[in-house]
Amino acid sequence: MGELSSYIQKLDSDLLSVFEDRDRFLSLDLYIGELPSRMELDAPALVDEAKQKYQAFLGGGPAAFEVFVTCTGRSEQKRFAERLESTSIGARHYVFRWDFSIRADLARGVTHAQLHYGSLGSVDSILRIAYALHSLGRGAVLFHSASLRMDGKAMALIGGTGAGKSDLSKRLGAEVFSDELTMIRDHGDGLWIHGTPFHGQFPTFANAKAPLSTVIALRERPEDPAIDTKGAAVRFLMKHAFFFGNAPQTSELLLSRIVRIVESVPVRPFLLDRSRGENDLRASLLELCAR
Repeated sequence: MGELSSYIQKLDSDLLSVFEDRDRFLSLDLYIGELPSRMELDAPALVDEAKQKYQAFLGGGPAAFEVFVTCTGRSEQKRFAERLESTSIGARHYVFRWDFSIRADLARGVTHAQLHYGSLGSVDSILRIAYALHSLGRGAVLFHSASLRMDGKAMALIGGTGAGKSDLSKRLGAEVFSDELTMIRDHGDGLWIHGTPFHGQFPTFANAKAPLSTVIALRERPEDPAIDTKGAAVRFLMKHAFFFGNAPQTSELLLSRIVRIVESVPVRPFLLDRSRGENDLRASLLELCAR
């Protein structure tokens, strides 16, 4: 923690000067999960790339939060190259990786990020983290999940790497909203799934949403813990939520969002057998949704 504390102190100190000149930043308005945000970058080439990547998610109303990204060209985070470090201090959440440093201030609705190596992939990671943190207080959780609509049934396929999210999305012949990160948001009239631009093996996606019908909990191995109670479903979804930080207040809020999901829609376990045909898999998933 001592090493991490030194990076926190350095980032907090830099915020007093590095982000003071707002005129050098170029704005990009985004609309993901019907949550408008404004990303500000000081690298014109990255702004142009981002406009292409997030084309379907541009626009929206007044920003619910802002994300400032500055390219520093420094490499202080190199010792974190093999892992990601995160911690929380009150309403401020800090995330450090070899290529960036992030401070998300949830009380002020602003995230500041220093990009040590300028690439759109790193910017995309920063934006994912910002949305995961800032959207939680607005009824939304990001999950490691594919999301799709099949025969009018919208489902979230939640699971870890290798559980079959992208494989199923490719094989089912369904309308796919996302194959890596899905937002589940409570709009007050029920739970909705939202596609995101944060994709994996698939190309870009349309900015689509649908009422959530079922959560498919993708088990990776037959010996994985059973998901046969609401408590087991909550534990599974907590494990696969895309989230950072350890502040009690946000952790409790995350738990309450997940409990709401488990109490509102069925959570059905599913172990992918890749030897099965597309029609068989499709029928099995639709049967789970109909239970």
